[in-house]
Amino acid sequence: MTIRPWLAAAYLAPVAFASLITAAWADYSCKPLQIITSVPLTTMGSGLVGMPVSFNGVTKQFLFDTGGSLPQVSMKMVDELMLPKLESGVQLFAVNGARSDYYTKVDNFQVGAMRFGKLDIPISTFNFDGIFSPVGFPAYDFEVDLAGGKLNILSGDHCDGKVIYWPSKALAVVPMTTRDYHVNIPVTLDGHDLTAIVDTGASTSTVRLDIARYVFKIDPQSPDMKPAGHIGDDESAPVYSYPFKTLTFDGITVNNPKILVLTDIVNKSVDHSFDTTTRATRNNADLKLPEVIIGMDVLRKLHLYFAFKEKRLYMTEASAPAAAPAAPAPAQ
Repeated sequence: MTIRPWLAAAYLAPVAFASLITAAWADYSCKPLQIITSVPLTTMGSGLVGMPVSFNGVTKQFLFDTGGSLPQVSMKMVDELMLPKLESGVQLFAVNGARSDYYTKVDNFQVGAMRFGKLDIPISTFNFDGIFSPVGFPAYDFEVDLAGGKLNILSGDHCDGKVIYWPSKALAVVPMTTRDYHVNIPVTLDGHDLTAIVDTGASTSTVRLDIARYVFKIDPQSPDMKPAGHIGDDESAPVYSYPFKTLTFDGITVNNPKILVLTDIVNKSVDHSFDTTTRATRNNADLKLPEVIIGMDVLRKLHLYFAFKEKRLYMTEASAPAAAPAAPAPAQ
């Protein structure tokens, strides 16, 4: 991973958090950072990370998933805790095309010191106990310190742009939008500008096969495209590897990223019957995999701060937790 060194001077000064308050943050018209709660991130299978979530008096390890559309609970947990299984008007689709049409009701949903009370939660198609998606809570900021194994949830009411309190050599400030409950950011892959989602629920990073054909002029017959299996049990949905050279987020570049080329099984698997209200368009015509998915193989190299109110994603290189100064004080 390479970093433009001039960004360090432009964006960051390696000083203690208290100094930032007294100097650069002397504007009292806005508030400093306030941590509401902090929970550990633990390693799960395939390089993913989990976090403790409590509901109905039970604590489980949920997948921390920035690519998840909404918080979700597994069918296994629904059965184990005898939760209601209710038909939903919202359909959830996984990368492998699996679909869920149900939701349940849980009491006392809690993350660390944060209590959300009663929630209606979709039932997941995955095998995890549940999925926690920060996109479903846009009033808060989320700091994801993968190297330190920690998730901080912070108040979104603070000074714009004043969020990086840990030492770092450089910073990327990336405009962030949420579409269909996914975090979308601009990226540059091998010199081409694309739109990506940031997905801690994906083990590997991917680019869609039709994008590979159109943008990079490569296809399964290209010399450097190598077979790399298929999606789930679907042998008609092959996956390929390709030696991409650079993946850039504003001022931070990851060299030789491992990015798989993925068949769009989601668009293939959904209902494409005609819309009964117009008969002019087909259902789910716009439903497809993102152009690019940034997965954990890349994200583990970064320290992330999702500022939903600002609509910005802050990125620095990952750093050892021992080198970081004291975090902002918890909210009172």
